[in-house]
Amino acid sequence: MRMILTMMMMTTRRMGVNWTVMIVMT
Repeated sequence: MRMILTMMMMTTRRMGVNWTVMIVMT
């Protein structure tokens, strides 16, 4: 779970706020 979270954070930095919106929707 920690690895997935870390990868998500890295993706958020590369994609931008797109991931943040997806996380909030989920």
